[in-house]
Order: sequence, then C-alpha cells, then structure tokens
Amino acid sequence: MKSKHGIVLTIAMFLAGFSAAETIEQLLQVKPSPRTPTRRVRTAKPVDQSDSLKAINDCEELRSFFIDVAVEKVLEYRYNQWRWIAWSGGPEPSGGAEDVPTDFTTTNNQEEGVDELDIVKTNGTHLYATERDILHVLQSWPAGATTEVASMDIGLPSWGMFLHGDFAVTASGFYEPNVDFPRPPGATRLEVFDVANPSSPVSVRTVDVEGWLVDARLIDGDLYAVITTFIDYPSELWDLAWNEDIGLPDLPWDADDELRERVLAEARRIIEPLVEEIMAGHAVEEFLPQVRDRDRGDPDSLPRTLFDCDSLYRPANTSDWSVLSVVHFDLD
Repeated sequence: MKSKHGIVLTIAMFLAGFSAAETIEQLLQVKPSPRTPTRRVRTAKPVDQSDSLKAINDCEELRSFFIDVAVEKVLEYRYNQWRWIAWSGGPEPSGGAEDVPTDFTTTNNQEEGVDELDIVKTNGTHLYATERDILHVLQSWPAGATTEVASMDIGLPSWGMFLHGDFAVTASGFYEPNVDFPRPPGATRLEVFDVANPSSPVSVRTVDVEGWLVDARLIDGDLYAVITTFIDYPSELWDLAWNEDIGLPDLPWDADDELRERVLAEARRIIEPLVEEIMAGHAVEEFLPQVRDRDRGDPDSLPRTLFDCDSLYRPANTSDWSVLSVVHFDLD
C-alpha cells in the first residue's frame, strides 16, 4: 500500500495467516532467553474453502495468480479511469491496600478479554505510556506518590502499546531508507520490552514487518497484528499498457459493455504472454512481505520472507496487489 492516510488505490489482494503457517515457526525459532517471550506459533485448524478465499498450494500456483492479477491491472491501467478506493483503518485507577491496589481499570476495550492498542496501559501499580518516541513508566501507587521512574527513547514515533505481565510491546512505523527491505521503505515495528523492573525497561525483541499496521489485539498473551503490504511489481509491466508497438486495440470512450468485453479479451490475449515473460525473470519470493526478527542474542538478524507460498489465501477473483498479513507471537 502506498499511503496510510486518506484514500489509496489498492486493497487486499490475498490474506496470509502468520499464526496459520507452520513454516513461520522455523522462521522465528530461536532459543528463548529466560526473559524473552517464547516464539511458539500455533497451527490453525483447516479453514473451510469458500467463494471468498481459496488456499494457495505452492509457488507455481501463486505465480499464476500474480500473473492473472498483473494482466488485469495492466488492462485497467490502459482502459479504465483511475478508481480511488476509500481506505479506513489503520492506527483510571482505584485505591486499596497500602502496597497493591485491590482493583484497577484498564483500557476501555470493546470486547471483554480482547485488549486494544492504546497509548496508556496500567497494571495497577505502574502506568506505562508512549509519547511520540518515548516510553514513560510511572509508579502510580500509592496515588499520592505518583512519580516517573523511567523514560526510554524507543527511536520511533509510537502508535500505541500493549502490557502483559512483565512485558510491554510498542507498535511503530518507519520509513528508514536503510531498512534492508527490498521494497520502498515503509515498515511496522513491534518492540518487546522486559519491564519486570519498571525503573529499568530493557528491549528484548524487535520485529520489523514490511507494510503498515492496520490494527492489533492482545488475547491471553497472544498478540495479533494486522499489516498490509503493497506489492511492488516490475516497472516493465506498466510500460506494456502504453506500448503502441504490440498492437493493443483501442477502446472507444462510448463503447457499450459488449464492445468493451471484446476489446478487453483481445488486449488480454496480447498482454498475457508478455506479462508471463516479464514475471519469469523474477522469483515469487520477491513479491512477498519480509520480516526481520531480532533479539538481544541476535541483533544483526537479516530480513526473511514472512511466509511460504503455501501459507497464503487468495480471493476467488483477481483483485489488487497488496498482502494483508496476520502476524502472531506469544508473550507468555
């Protein structure tokens, strides 16, 4: 996706479940330190196939789908007016005993047991808040002695955070040109902090995923982040749309539906083998989102493909070229 604001030209092309991919366990498997969240990945139950989403079985099937989408988008680029598509989404304590409050309120969640991304979290004795690129920790109990005990520069403007046990997780976005990802800069960062000692938070894990955060939820220690990633197709595909040497037919501006379909069918016959030739020069993995998962024991980890070809689902009909991913990891 090109922009995270207002309106964009892309919608989700297919869905990929991070937690539904057995191969992701291999991708993120490292020896957990005593204070690092484990990297357990749960394998989802098989989903019912429907007209909405269809499982992709291997990379050749995925390549074929990429080609189908590319052909239709080249045709749209030449024969359609731009179609702008609206996009939405994106990004109180009480008293008690002397040392620990008997009760406290948390974020005003919409559904019980489903924690939402927010800029302030509390465990009753401490408040955790993100302010731009700073993580603040305040001792909040007793209320009359509230004071800041730590302030940590997280390096990026934060959209919000979660708090679970001894761990705080911040969610941020960045455009750094040296991010080591192959596509134009733009990624989501989920950073895990050990806050067992609130006065001295420590970063223990950093997960960078290509694309922009749509939203995130935390359920019983399982964090799920929905991220959308724009697929950067080869520029040669766009050149096909206005190449007057390949014999593409003209489409009269006042063409009726029957004539339009005939013209598009002829153009599709011409363009499809040319698209196949261009796509043959690129590995399928080039078009998939990448992830870089680092912890204190492996700070120089390089980006890897977020999932394998057979971990994806596609719509029944060709759509647009972006990937909607559900990224999952366990904080327990």
